[in-house]
Amino acid sequence: MKKENIAIVCDPISVYGGTERLIEYLSEILDNPPIHTAYCVSSSMPSSFKKLNIIESKHASLLKFLKGLSAIIMPSIFEEIDLSSYHLVISVSASFAKCLSIPEGTVHVSYIMTPPRFLWGLPTSRQSKFPYFRKIFYIINNYLRIKDVFSVSSDVHLIANSKTVSRRISKFYRKDSDILYPFVDLNLFNINNNFKDGKYFLVVSRLEKYKNIELIINVCKKLSYKLKIVGKGSYKKYLESISDNNIEFLDFVNDNDLINIMNGASLFIMPAAEDFGMVMVEAQACGKGVVAYGEDGATEIIVKGKTGEFFKTEDELFDILKSYPVFDKDVCRENAKKFSKDKFRKDLLNIIKTYV
Repeated sequence: MKKENIAIVCDPISVYGGTERLIEYLSEILDNPPIHTAYCVSSSMPSSFKKLNIIESKHASLLKFLKGLSAIIMPSIFEEIDLSSYHLVISVSASFAKCLSIPEGTVHVSYIMTPPRFLWGLPTSRQSKFPYFRKIFYIINNYLRIKDVFSVSSDVHLIANSKTVSRRISKFYRKDSDILYPFVDLNLFNINNNFKDGKYFLVVSRLEKYKNIELIINVCKKLSYKLKIVGKGSYKKYLESISDNNIEFLDFVNDNDLINIMNGASLFIMPAAEDFGMVMVEAQACGKGVVAYGEDGATEIIVKGKTGEFFKTEDELFDILKSYPVFDKDVCRENAKKFSKDKFRKDLLNIIKTYV
């Protein structure tokens, strides 16, 4: 595969997270191909992003201004990208980056992080925004669902980032998909024995209502256990208002600080069902057991009783945390190795070879 014959297409790049890490590594695997996107908020990206060959839409300024309201025109933004010079296009999509006009002779492989959550009845932060426009959004969403389904109705090869997402693809799109788990950087996220147990629990999450952070706060208040919460979001002020002094909000932290915080934690807690939930793998790579909501991605990551436990209700979480469970850090680390960068690279290239 020659560099000039490959392109990556991805959703708008606005906040550095798991998808952005994946884009960086894809670029490395494929020898720095062009990366087409609707827009990129460079100020929110690490310096490593400057090395990437990112090409924004000509409408990038308008889309940045519209933010979430740009969803209605986003399929068209991606459809107008000129892909005629590429032999292989890899889209990475949790929304509309797969809505491409693929020329004859070009292979389209789409790595699906999830079908768009807000279109298919999955919990999302958009549910609490613009409540007075729900009827209008209902009509718009019907149109966008048609566009979303049409985008995968052609000859596109789908890869799901988890079994959970593969089941959604089958349900919403009536199509099969390969499964390729995301990766964790095991050299970056590692056990540091210089850190003692800080006797606190850790949450790393966007602070939105559907992320269920309130449940953990309620339990830690009852138990008077220390809790550190890393993340930002529209629900932060409310969560702070219901918290006691044993609960600390750390907002955004860089990777090095996050790894240090993980190494000092007693347990990592994931309170909501996730499409996959790479941060749970990162915590295990640092030797930490994970207590997680027992559905979807967590069930593919955690080995019950060995690297973590599952709960469904506040009472179940209370009982688990009250016992202050301890998990073998080496067992947790070993489980995280199933999601290595090397495995991701090997599996991705093997999947691509079947289509190219």
